[in-house]
Amino acid sequence: MVAPSDDSNVSESWRVELPSGVSLDSRYWGFIPRQNVIGRPMFVYWSFEASEDEYTRDSAAARMGSMVHVMLHFFDETRWQ
Repeated sequence: MVAPSDDSNVSESWRVELPSGVSLDSRYWGFIPRQNVIGRPMFVYWSFEASEDEYTRDSAAARMGSMVHVMLHFFDETRWQ
Protein backbone atom coordinates (compact mmCIF):
# COMPACT_ATOMS: atom_id res chain seq x y z
CA MET A 1 0.00 0.00 0.00
CA VAL A 2 1.30 3.46 -0.94
CA ALA A 3 1.21 6.16 1.72
CA PRO A 4 -0.71 9.28 0.62
CA SER A 5 2.44 11.37 0.98
CA ASP A 6 4.23 9.06 -1.53
CA ASP A 7 1.39 8.93 -4.07
CA SER A 8 2.18 10.71 -7.35
CA ASN A 9 -1.51 11.78 -7.62
CA VAL A 10 -1.31 13.91 -4.44
CA SER A 11 -0.81 17.63 -5.03
CA GLU A 12 2.38 19.19 -3.67
CA SER A 13 0.51 21.58 -1.34
CA TRP A 14 -1.43 18.69 0.19
CA ARG A 15 1.76 16.62 0.51
CA VAL A 16 3.30 19.47 2.57
CA GLU A 17 0.23 19.85 4.83
CA LEU A 18 -0.39 16.12 5.37
CA PRO A 19 2.26 15.56 8.09
CA SER A 20 0.90 18.49 10.14
CA GLY A 21 -2.32 16.55 10.82
CA VAL A 22 -4.59 19.00 9.04
CA SER A 23 -8.17 17.73 9.07
CA LEU A 24 -9.93 19.02 5.97
CA ASP A 25 -13.20 18.02 4.39
CA SER A 26 -14.77 18.17 0.95
CA ARG A 27 -15.07 21.96 1.09
CA TYR A 28 -11.25 21.96 0.77
CA TRP A 29 -10.46 19.03 -1.53
CA GLY A 30 -13.69 18.70 -3.53
CA PHE A 31 -15.80 15.73 -4.58
CA ILE A 32 -14.55 12.18 -4.91
CA PRO A 33 -15.63 9.80 -7.66
CA ARG A 34 -18.80 7.88 -6.76
CA GLN A 35 -17.06 4.54 -7.28
CA ASN A 36 -14.70 5.47 -4.41
CA VAL A 37 -17.59 5.65 -1.92
CA ILE A 38 -17.93 2.44 0.05
CA GLY A 39 -20.80 1.82 2.47
CA ARG A 40 -23.38 4.24 3.81
CA PRO A 41 -22.99 7.32 6.02
CA MET A 42 -23.34 6.74 9.73
CA PHE A 43 -24.00 10.40 10.60
CA VAL A 44 -25.07 13.45 8.63
CA TYR A 45 -24.04 16.67 10.30
CA TRP A 46 -25.95 19.93 10.04
CA SER A 47 -23.90 23.12 10.14
CA PHE A 48 -25.55 26.19 11.65
CA GLU A 49 -24.10 29.61 12.45
CA ALA A 50 -24.14 29.57 16.26
CA SER A 51 -23.20 32.42 18.55
CA GLU A 52 -19.91 32.32 20.48
CA ASP A 53 -21.64 31.60 23.81
CA GLU A 54 -24.06 28.99 22.46
CA TYR A 55 -22.37 26.09 24.22
CA THR A 56 -22.00 27.78 27.59
CA ARG A 57 -25.71 28.42 28.16
CA ASP A 58 -26.92 26.23 30.98
CA SER A 59 -30.33 27.52 31.98
CA ALA A 60 -33.47 25.93 30.56
CA ALA A 61 -34.73 29.33 29.39
CA ALA A 62 -31.49 30.08 27.51
CA ARG A 63 -31.53 26.67 25.82
CA MET A 64 -35.19 27.05 24.87
CA GLY A 65 -34.40 30.47 23.44
CA SER A 66 -31.62 28.91 21.36
CA MET A 67 -33.97 26.26 20.01
CA VAL A 68 -36.54 28.89 19.04
CA HIS A 69 -33.78 30.91 17.36
CA VAL A 70 -32.70 27.86 15.31
CA MET A 71 -36.29 27.18 14.24
CA LEU A 72 -36.82 30.79 13.16
CA HIS A 73 -33.49 31.10 11.35
CA PHE A 74 -33.07 27.58 9.97
CA PHE A 75 -32.72 28.70 6.35
CA ASP A 76 -30.82 31.96 6.69
CA GLU A 77 -28.20 30.77 9.22
CA THR A 78 -27.57 27.24 7.94
CA ARG A 79 -24.14 26.96 6.30
CA TRP A 80 -25.11 25.85 2.81
CA GLN A 81 -21.60 26.15 1.33
